[in-house]
Amino acid sequence: MKLAVYLTAGYPSNEVFGAFASAACTAGADRLEIGLPVREPKYDGPEIRRTHARALENFSMGGLASTLKACINGGTEATALRYMPDPAEFGSILGDIRESGIRQMIIPDLLIDHYEERFAVIEQMNGAGIEWIPFYNPATPDSVILETIDRAGKWVYYGLLPSTGISVPTSVETVYQRAREVIGNREIVFGFGIRDSQQVSLLRDLGADGIAIGSALVNFLQNSDIEGFRNYLGVLNAIRN
Repeated sequence: MKLAVYLTAGYPSNEVFGAFASAACTAGADRLEIGLPVREPKYDGPEIRRTHARALENFSMGGLASTLKACINGGTEATALRYMPDPAEFGSILGDIRESGIRQMIIPDLLIDHYEERFAVIEQMNGAGIEWIPFYNPATPDSVILETIDRAGKWVYYGLLPSTGISVPTSVETVYQRAREVIGNREIVFGFGIRDSQQVSLLRDLGADGIAIGSALVNFLQNSDIEGFRNYLGVLNAIRN
């Protein structure tokens, strides 16, 4: 089972972000999910929202390539996660993402707030050399998944919850089975709501292809606790392997 680590670029500073990205790669993360900060990350929970507000003060796309170069060259995949920008800015953002070495992108609000433009957006991404990684969750209608899954890149992000960093009663087993039945044998990475080792163990036993951790890592970054971060990832590695 693969491990994806979510970090908001520029949080809490560019230096700390870079150090934690490097640590994630050397601590066994298979994939980095790089949140590109925006003013309204509306489908993220309060912890990740706070990272965006702080990161906006620091982040610029220009330094991202050098930050990620060693990780990408070492075989760690990198995926951008960015809410849908103004259409006039989208081409430039795609170019910047490609320049940073990233070849995959998640747009959490594409199938919710920009549904009518979904196919045009995916085609523009593909034309820029960026794979579309869909974000689905238990609120996504089966019909939406079935009509878009053939345009997806090499894997699918599936949220256990519609928003991350919140506590809502949910059955991991039910969410997993529903996702697997609709999506089939494609690689599915589960995130948006994984908070403890019990959930990780359960997803491993169910047969999940991967997990993504984000909100649970925020305190480590906030406190510059890189040793605690490495130890936490070590626990996850022991469970998933």
